[in-house]
Amino acid sequence: MMTDAQKLRELLSGIYGGRSGEIRISPAWLATEAMASLDPTHATPALIYRAAHMQFRQLVRSLCRQGFEEDGECSEQHAVFPGLQARYPAAHSQDAEPEYVQFEHLTDRDVEFNVNRLRSEGRAKQAHADKLEAWDRDRVWKRTEAA
Repeated sequence: MMTDAQKLRELLSGIYGGRSGEIRISPAWLATEAMASLDPTHATPALIYRAAHMQFRQLVRSLCRQGFEEDGECSEQHAVFPGLQARYPAAHSQDAEPEYVQFEHLTDRDVEFNVNRLRSEGRAKQAHADKLEAWDRDRVWKRTEAA
């Protein structure tokens, strides 16, 4: 028996799969489509609707970020550059809802946007790892001093 979470993922996967040939995909639009399928009469209270919609957008973003290996797609470019995603966010302003673009259709601006975003995330993770490592060294040193 499928859990509710599995049913929701399956619903979103089906909607995403139906649009997988599109060059650009908006997680917000796919989330709206899922909500319309679940609540065609719009009976859900507004706050609950917004919460579910936000969660659905996150799940769709996750689907969009899958690598070629995860979704079975493979291109000649991927054979040369393995590890890339099938879709990346299009360049957008901080306030705009991102759309995801098929890898082969990224513009120069989209590539620059994603390279900068990924490098920034990498620096943040490295700084976090450095702080955790320093905390651990300090903790070990304090235990040694106390012994």
